[in-house]
Amino acid sequence: MNLKRQEQQIMAEIQKALKSHQDITAKSLAKTLIQNRKQQERFLKTKGQVSALQHKTTAMASQSALQQAMKTSADVMTRMNQQFNVQQTQNVMREFQKQAQTSDMKEEMMDDMMDNVFDDDEEEVDEAMNQVLDEIGINISNTKVGSSKLKTQQVEEEEEDEDELLQKLAALKK
Repeated sequence: MNLKRQEQQIMAEIQKALKSHQDITAKSLAKTLIQNRKQQERFLKTKGQVSALQHKTTAMASQSALQQAMKTSADVMTRMNQQFNVQQTQNVMREFQKQAQTSDMKEEMMDDMMDNVFDDDEEEVDEAMNQVLDEIGINISNTKVGSSKLKTQQVEEEEEDEDELLQKLAALKK
């Protein structure tokens, strides 16, 4: 901004010199004006170069920060990969599956036992109902035979299922 003011002052002095017919002074002032304008151009050029340098510096700092972040991430991933033991994880998963199967078998066995307990109650209820119906005079002996065959078949299937579960449990314990 100082250079602009100087340029305006020099222009005013050149005009004065020309009005008073001082040609040599006007020429000298014109040379100074040219030097002033060149200096302004150099100043603007330097200012542009400094600005470009600032942008490059900022870009380099960003790249450096990115590089450091990537290095840190790579270090963390390396440490995590070193800590992660595939064999150990597989062993844990196998043990988990084994325990889950054992738990499932125990649950099935408990369900079967509970079903057996409640089935006995159903037989008692059926017998009591038959007695009441016999007392009333209603004969359902035909249905009794069919239902007892069905119940016998169910009991046999449950015993087979129970035997199979016990065999699986014994295999898992080995």
